[in-house]
Amino acid sequence: MKVDIYVFRQEDLLEEDASLSLGWLSFKDKGVEISLFREGMCMIFITLTSLLEAIKKLEDKGEKKIKWVGEDNGAVIQFFLEKDNLWMSIGDFSFILRFKDFKKEIVDAIYKFKNDCVSKNESIAKESAFKDLDLIIKKFI
Repeated sequence: MKVDIYVFRQEDLLEEDASLSLGWLSFKDKGVEISLFREGMCMIFITLTSLLEAIKKLEDKGEKKIKWVGEDNGAVIQFFLEKDNLWMSIGDFSFILRFKDFKKEIVDAIYKFKNDCVSKNESIAKESAFKDLDLIIKKFI
């Protein structure tokens, strides 16, 4: 599986409140690509933070099924954890992933995304949505 994180307008990363930029996520696995929030966009930094929180709930609290909503988008994605497998459902479409692989890919993609954003605009690291994402990602180390 491969995860990519996109910002709708790269120039938004250069402005004040860059950590409120809109974007989307892309999951690619075995020739299938699923883009989450590409059409309606989401506040990407806040959405990534809530995604990591959902992953932690599945992992730490023993929850087996959760609904996760993209911030400022409203799209609902359901996760169901069964042993080492994660079922991800979006509307009528669902697929199965190994939970550990999914988690690793998300975390790796977020680190890459954060580094790319800081390389474009160092001041983004001082913004609240960026700091929130930074705090939660440290729980995965």
